[in-house]
Amino acid sequence: MTYLTPQQVSDRFGINPSTLWRWHTKGDFPKPVKFSEGCARFSLDAVQAWEASKAPVCQPPPQHPPAAA
Repeated sequence: MTYLTPQQVSDRFGINPSTLWRWHTKGDFPKPVKFSEGCARFSLDAVQAWEASKAPVCQPPPQHPPAAA
C-alpha cells in the first residue's frame, strides 16, 4: 500500500494543506491513517477513489453535419 503525506495530496490537487484538512473535517475527503502522533498519511487508493468519484462526466459536443456550400 502506498501512502501520501498531506503536502503530497495538497500538491496533487493544487490546494493549500489547510484546505485539505478542512475537507477532511467536513467529511468531504478520506480519513488519514495515523501512524503516530503528528504523523498522518493518506492512502493513495482512497485518494484515487475519491478523485474518480469527483471527476466530472464529460460528453463530447454534438456532431453537426457540414453546412451545404
